[in-house]
Parts: sequence; C-alpha cells; structure tokens
Amino acid sequence: MDKRRIIQKLRTVVAVVLITAIAGAIVYLKFIVTEEDRVKKVVSGLAKSLENRDIVKFTDFISPRYQDFWGFDAATLRAIVFEGMRQFDTIQVEIRELEVTVSDREASVVFYPACRIASISGGSFDIEREALHGNLLKLTLNKVDRQWRVIRAGPLSETE
Repeated sequence: MDKRRIIQKLRTVVAVVLITAIAGAIVYLKFIVTEEDRVKKVVSGLAKSLENRDIVKFTDFISPRYQDFWGFDAATLRAIVFEGMRQFDTIQVEIRELEVTVSDREASVVFYPACRIASISGGSFDIEREALHGNLLKLTLNKVDRQWRVIRAGPLSETE
C-alpha cells in the first residue's frame, strides 16, 4: 500500500472512533438516568401529586415505614394530605434550592418548599420559609426494589 491509502484508512478509523465516542456520550447523557435524577423525580412527583390532588400517586412516593419530625406516620400523613386536598381548591407547590445527596440505599434531599393554597371558600395564603421558621426541609429516602420512597421528613437542623 502506498502512503496515501494508509493515511486515508487511518483518518477513516479515527473519524469512526470519534463519531462513536460522541454518539456514546450523547446517549449516556441523554438516556442514562442517575440515582440523583431518580430522587429528584420523586420530589417533583410529590409536588405534582399535590397540585393534581392525586392522593394515590402521593402515597406511592411515601414509604409504609414513614415517620417524620412532627410524629406523623404514613397513614396519618396520608389522612392529613387527603383532608387538605378536600379543603383546598388550588394547591401550587414550588421546590426552591434543591440539593440531593445519594449514597447506596439512602438519599437526602434538602430544599425550601413554597406553596400557594386557595380554599374553596375563596381565601388563599402562601406557605414559605416562615412555616419552618426559616429552615430548609429535609427528606430522607430509602431505596427498596429499585424504587425511592420518602421515609423521614423534617426541618434541617442547624447542626446538620
């Protein structure tokens, strides 16, 4: 073979390798979902289920072993949320300053929740940082059977 053919084949091989590497990176970034993405999806799913007033979907994100800072278990939380859905015509939820930390089977989510709630009778009010005395809200999630579920909730203490 002459030198020109060798260079042409080498260029072709390099081009194929580069195209394959770029395509692989695009597929990985676009289609491979990380555990952090899955945890974020749980948080956004919780917010959407509240906004859509879907208690079944809300419950899907909560572990049966749920226990929170305020002493509520999963059944009590479900009852409170269900009653809130009945009493309020509009529920808007915003998640602010979301931070996610994931280990093997546990994840922590810290954020400022903001809600706008309008009652059926016409009144409305906002729930912002003041409801948590300026604290961030912390959710702890456990992974069971490849599904993330909220197991604890409460304000992030200043010592954490």
